[in-house]
Amino acid sequence: MSVLNKIKTVLTTPIRDIEGRLKKGYYFLSLEISLTYLCNSRCTFCNIWKIYKENPNLLKKELSKEEWIDFLSKNNKYLAWVSLTGGEPLLKDGAIDIINYLLNNGKNVEITTNAIAYKYIIGNLEKIKNKKKLFVGVSLDGPKEIHDKLRGVPGNFDNAIKLLEWLEQNNFNFGISVTISYQNAPYIMELFEFLEKRGWIDKVSFRVATISQYYRNEQKIVITKEHIQSIKEALLKIYKGYPRFRKDKFYFGNLLFLEGKIDFDCVAGRNFLFIDPYGNVYPCLYRLDKKLGNIKENPNLLNYLGKFKRDCKCWSECHYLPARRSSTKELLSYIWFRLFSNKKHL
Repeated sequence: MSVLNKIKTVLTTPIRDIEGRLKKGYYFLSLEISLTYLCNSRCTFCNIWKIYKENPNLLKKELSKEEWIDFLSKNNKYLAWVSLTGGEPLLKDGAIDIINYLLNNGKNVEITTNAIAYKYIIGNLEKIKNKKKLFVGVSLDGPKEIHDKLRGVPGNFDNAIKLLEWLEQNNFNFGISVTISYQNAPYIMELFEFLEKRGWIDKVSFRVATISQYYRNEQKIVITKEHIQSIKEALLKIYKGYPRFRKDKFYFGNLLFLEGKIDFDCVAGRNFLFIDPYGNVYPCLYRLDKKLGNIKENPNLLNYLGKFKRDCKCWSECHYLPARRSSTKELLSYIWFRLFSNKKHL
């Protein structure tokens, strides 16, 4: 590949990410919304699905479709990217109406699904009127037996594959989201080889499982010091087998973060906010101890910016990508890493 073509390839993602910055009257803000904590998974590394089983009355406190759309309409000019999560976001009554509202207003929208109720999901996605700026992520954490065990639902793997096939056949922008923990680390390459045979390896994104109030998990369930080495070994195999991951700062950063050797210009509370199903606003989903307010009392998102001083470290796609989009420092770091990454860690 010529130097010119290499530079063009490296710059493709950053150029796509920053195109919104040049639009007048456009405040660059990424927003992550958890539409609901309803969830039909039974994941071993996340306990969100237990919330309404333990306290069913909490479900009544979730914001309605109408409340979400009213809030989004008041902040339309500030928003660039909106990520909708859960729980299982498409279990939210009116989720597709919220998605269509955002897409019709020119927003980049990302949703992630576990694909368990794949027929229901397809029925909803068929109602999307403008899918050009919609990205659908499908969770897949290992070969069939491993994935179904981790997700706690027999048949989940097969349903995920059926949904991926449908998304491909119907020309949706889609990806495959892999969470790596000590529980599936030994089987990750088997999954990647399967996805490569299906022609989906370029659709893969991955991250290491994390500990968070949001996921309601415990360290012993996800990752302990004794298991870090097995995760590192899995990451090294990925980098050697698939060089594109080694050359991307986020993906290679998973390994460096485990070794305490990397950080990034986090924009949580600056150009990124997280809102839970009840309208509570936080700098990000890892800092639920830093509530900034509630959109029912104060719907203007600009009032929440600049009130959080970072005193933590994480390495999450949810927070790294907004940083790359809105931080010049992080964007330059990303480009530098792509151009000059090397094999010294391998």
